[in-house]
Amino acid sequence: MVDKIEALLTDGAKPWEYAESMAKHMYKVDALTFCTPRQLRGIITALTKHNQKMAKLTEVQADA
Repeated sequence: MVDKIEALLTDGAKPWEYAESMAKHMYKVDALTFCTPRQLRGIITALTKHNQKMAKLTEVQADA
């Protein structure tokens, strides 16, 4: 799952600190290493949705 998070961060041009801050904000844990598998899936879902949102925004701006 950490590999998937890394891929999503790369896709969204975000640093590892972005995922770490998501873990702190969403689950009140100090690092991804302390996340449960369920929490990691939540971070993956959030990153996926964020990347999709940014892709749509970029597409809309390109059409304008």
